[in-house]
Amino acid sequence: MRPIKIFLAALVFVAAAQVTAFAANTERLEIINDTGQFIESLYIAPAGNIDWGKDFAEDAPIDAYQKKILKFNPAIRYFKIKMTLWDGREIVWDGDNRLDFSRAWRLLLYSGKRDEIKYTIYKYPDKKSKKKSD
Repeated sequence: MRPIKIFLAALVFVAAAQVTAFAANTERLEIINDTGQFIESLYIAPAGNIDWGKDFAEDAPIDAYQKKILKFNPAIRYFKIKMTLWDGREIVWDGDNRLDFSRAWRLLLYSGKRDEIKYTIYKYPDKKSKKKSD
């Protein structure tokens, strides 16, 4: 009976270590939809990947003026973004976008002049320290 208890204790320890390692390998990325429209689909993938990966709006569209928290791999430094808005427009920004997860980040998506969609990446919560603007 004793070997089974030791085995079960070791199994619990290994499982707990894996959960902790997974949590350590993700960072918080806050998406702010300030476009005035629903975002039907949103993909954020490593630059250079052929596959776009997971649709972060798959469960439900991201409402206008809604915030959504994503877990993101901090090893990904350069990324690309693709989103589809409620009006059917598909917008793609390729691979020159850089994140540095030394702190949590926000990705603000908004409407610019002539109804074009733009984005700004800045450190959370300091809105003054902008990292990249397109």
